[in-house]
Amino acid sequence: MNHYTTLAAAAEEEEDVGTSCSICFLAFSESEADRVPRLLKCGHSFCTAFLTHLLDASTPAPAPTNPEPKEPRATSLRCPKCRTMTRVLLVDGEAAGVKGLPRNFDLIDLLYSSAALRQPRPTGKASALKCANCSQPAEKFCEQCGGAHLCVSCDHQIHAFPALRSHTRVASTHAPEPRPACEHHQAKKVEMWCERDGVAVCVVCLLAGPHKGHDAVTIEAAEERVREAARVELAQVEAAMGEVEAAMEGQAAREAGEQESVREARAAIEQHFDQMREAVAQRERALGAEVDEWERARAEVAAERRVELAEAQTRLAAAGKALQQQQQQRGGLGRSATWGDSAAACQAARTAAAVSGTQASSSSIAFASEDTWVQVVCSSGRLERPMAAAAARGVLLDDTAGMPGTQRTLGSGDQLGSPCGVAVDVAAGHIVVADCGSRQVHLRRADDGSCVRTLEAPGSAQLRWPWGVAVDAAEGHIVVTDHGNHRVHVWRAGDGTFVRTFGSRGSGPAQFQCPRGVAVDEAAGHIFVADHFNHRVQVWHATDGSFLGSFGSEGVGPGQFQQPTGVAVDAATGNVIVADSGNHRVQVWRAGDGSFVRTFGSRGRGRGQFMCPEGVAVDAATGNIIVADWGNHRVQVWRADGAYLRAFGSAGAGPAQFNSPLAVAVDPATGHVVVVDSGNKRVQVWCQ
Repeated sequence: MNHYTTLAAAAEEEEDVGTSCSICFLAFSESEADRVPRLLKCGHSFCTAFLTHLLDASTPAPAPTNPEPKEPRATSLRCPKCRTMTRVLLVDGEAAGVKGLPRNFDLIDLLYSSAALRQPRPTGKASALKCANCSQPAEKFCEQCGGAHLCVSCDHQIHAFPALRSHTRVASTHAPEPRPACEHHQAKKVEMWCERDGVAVCVVCLLAGPHKGHDAVTIEAAEERVREAARVELAQVEAAMGEVEAAMEGQAAREAGEQESVREARAAIEQHFDQMREAVAQRERALGAEVDEWERARAEVAAERRVELAEAQTRLAAAGKALQQQQQQRGGLGRSATWGDSAAACQAARTAAAVSGTQASSSSIAFASEDTWVQVVCSSGRLERPMAAAAARGVLLDDTAGMPGTQRTLGSGDQLGSPCGVAVDVAAGHIVVADCGSRQVHLRRADDGSCVRTLEAPGSAQLRWPWGVAVDAAEGHIVVTDHGNHRVHVWRAGDGTFVRTFGSRGSGPAQFQCPRGVAVDEAAGHIFVADHFNHRVQVWHATDGSFLGSFGSEGVGPGQFQQPTGVAVDAATGNVIVADSGNHRVQVWRAGDGSFVRTFGSRGRGRGQFMCPEGVAVDAATGNIIVADWGNHRVQVWRADGAYLRAFGSAGAGPAQFNSPLAVAVDPATGHVVVVDSGNKRVQVWCQ
């Protein structure tokens, strides 16, 4: 089966075999120069127009014109998907070197051939084909005879000649699809593949047509090359499938282990509290026995005291009766004869009453506990959760204990093209989103996410790629960096009125090369801008947009940058925090004099490591620094002194998952963390 049969099968299975540039969303074309797909070193394809713009944006402005010809020089182009660097030659400082990148011949082949392959084809069976020699139903096909279908009789007759016996014939049902006609010579079928333009042509095109002099190979050779590439890709897919299957088995084993761990934990908890309940019951019985013994002893003592008091009462009654009788007798002189008995009875009664009173005052019992039952239960045992390095797409996931949880999601693929920046307008209760894909800046309600307003700029200051956004509450302004136009725009936050723009393209003072992050120091009245490809941070006056200075230079040492992206201001300390994306770290500077303070983080996927950090923000309530870890698809939280605290989020498209987060902000009113989930085309709000 030839290459066109393969394409025909693809056309039957899919409604559309064409594709488009994943950045500018324009359909690829095999003929329009700006829409031809070009291959980067990493294997990703983009249209020529986008790669030209990307290289133009990342290349410093050329020096003044020199009449002497310059030697071509090389530069590097970073893939916007995987950030792999591709070497590109510049011609006289211009980005024409993009046209030197190889075309994606497979895409061009599909684009060129799909239109012809999608034309309606006969749906009848092969038996309806007619013999090219006698018009009888055809059963055999010989490509060496000019691609003729023959009946059995004519096949035997024609191939009976000795010179034709070596021809290979197949059944008509297995005949390959006919090749399409050449677009320049309709009478000719395409037989050759032009290596320069990546199109199928006829022989005449190579000899005297528009492809004269171009390198070419036969269609069969080009098909074999495509099949070989497909075999290689199939082997890679099979290898990747094996890795996925192994990962699925590992995940199943981990899930089974986790379930077993849960069962063991529940059994241990039940056993522990059963033991506690038994110990409590034993203690309860012991205390009850003590109370019973005390009660029995006190009852015996009380009975003895009652007997003594009753005896004293009897003696007193007898003494009183004797004295009454003596008083009734006349003539009694001196002491009474019963005086000694009555005195003894009184003394005995007083003694018995005193002993009873003393015992009554001291005979009490109560339960006293050193700890309350709440303290005892709450301090009884704990759950141990060791850190586990299980990750989606190779990212280390931290222990989720104490992490924030997602509260809601704002926007979707239908509403946001490619969100890049975010800020919170506390006074208005708005979340401001810079959407690079739709080239707009949206103001959305912080409570329900509904769009309130879209900012617009006048003609000369139109937005191209809005990237970073900040709110200047002191001036009542919204500040936005225009990544594509190399400048910064300012609007009034209240009514969306355009105020000013400042900056221009270049590498000198007050010039930008693709500005990204922006932050405002309201106390000092300064605006800080991450000058991405100039590897520095610029400082501007917030009131009139006048240039004040810059700090940082290109490099990997302390106080040097490699393509800085995010910037934030710590209002408590006055420090400026910068995401040094190319060096996979975060740097802290003093805003007052632009002096370097410290750096934290390193390249990697572990705890406290980054893969191209993009956005940064400061939580004013805690002073913590929050970083969007772009390549690890998570958000990290650090203390102001550079100590790692925790991370949240993982790779994916579900709730509480990220795909290349680009920016973060903190809502001072609620403490919520707002994250731009760029790859998923949404904004997530997390509660701490």
